[in-house]
Amino acid sequence: MVRFNDDLNTLEFYNGIEWRQFTVSGASGRAIYAGGGNSGSPGGTDHIEYITLSTLGNSISFGNLRQLERLFRGGSSETRGVFAPGDKFPTNMEYITLASGGESIQFDGSMPNGRGITSALSSSTRGLVGGGWDSPLAENYITYFEIAQLGTATDFGDLSQVKYGMGGMASPTRGIFAGGYTGNPLTAALAAGMDYITIASKGNGVDFGDPTIGHAYPADGSDGVRGIFAGGVGNYPSGQTPNDVIDYVNIGSLGNAVNFGNLTRAKRHCSGASSKTRMVAFSGSTSVPSPDASLLTDIDYIQISAGGAAQDFGELSVPTFGSAGVSDSHGGLGGF
Repeated sequence: MVRFNDDLNTLEFYNGIEWRQFTVSGASGRAIYAGGGNSGSPGGTDHIEYITLSTLGNSISFGNLRQLERLFRGGSSETRGVFAPGDKFPTNMEYITLASGGESIQFDGSMPNGRGITSALSSSTRGLVGGGWDSPLAENYITYFEIAQLGTATDFGDLSQVKYGMGGMASPTRGIFAGGYTGNPLTAALAAGMDYITIASKGNGVDFGDPTIGHAYPADGSDGVRGIFAGGVGNYPSGQTPNDVIDYVNIGSLGNAVNFGNLTRAKRHCSGASSKTRMVAFSGSTSVPSPDASLLTDIDYIQISAGGAAQDFGELSVPTFGSAGVSDSHGGLGGF
């Protein structure tokens, strides 16, 4: 069966389990890393770098953000990456064209209920931003934007609890927000559970299951079937210290996360990007509470379909924490 989805303006087919989008892919497997804080500029940097996910090697300069930013996330289609607000400019949204380098461009809109330390995920057409920090409290808002259309983000629903610093991952139809903190950062507790939403329809987050440990400020990604979140602050091995644990979930079914393996080292404030086969975890910090005390240039990678330990991919040019990662080939994009 085939149908036209009026909400997303896409042609879809039914595979016997769920509706999926037809897609003609021209994606190159490019992953983008943007912004973040470092010891020289803890309030944020403007650099943008890229890698090709199917190869190994160090990152290459792409361009610059319009503003210095940190503690933010992004969503992307095959052609455009959109960055949600960080904690320096909590209503600002910017975008880049993934296939070409250069400076980011204002998205011609803003984030309602301005907030930073947000989490994001996307399908081929729609980006969602969940939770965040709006001093002095965390928030439970979910907002969405159409990636191809410049404009202001719109209310989608609410998370099951106030959260910030989560991981976000998606299939073409479903998104999951996992981990994070809840409460005031000065007395923050690790957030319980994972929320899922149906990307094409508005609504509140629904309980999906639980991660194996806490994950606050993790790296994230998916191949469309498996959702991955790795590292962050958690209750492993004891207390709220950075961890190296990689968890995965099957996005299409409810249930608790399963241990996948381990990063090359324990870290938090790392960011992720993925293709349909491989996920990378960019940079991060090994210290708590001051994230710029011990910064990394590491890029780790894993093969999503096979469990095991992460391996070294290469290095970034600048050590940072709290950057944003997007790609042109992640698991939220439509098709087979």
